[in-house]
Amino acid sequence: MAVSAADGHYSALTSTSLLRSAQNGSFTLPEKPADAMHVYLFFASQDGLDYTESVCFVV
Repeated sequence: MAVSAADGHYSALTSTSLLRSAQNGSFTLPEKPADAMHVYLFFASQDGLDYTESVCFVV
């Protein structure tokens, strides 16, 4: 899953379709709010009820 953010505005939660077990892959970043500066990446459980901690990248 991925979210981009800037100045307290966030994009929609976007599925990357990547599996954690693959240990690599690529995806298109979510549509960003104006002047997005951060991208948060994390994994969701198959049932969508649990999530890993996010990792933030500054762009």
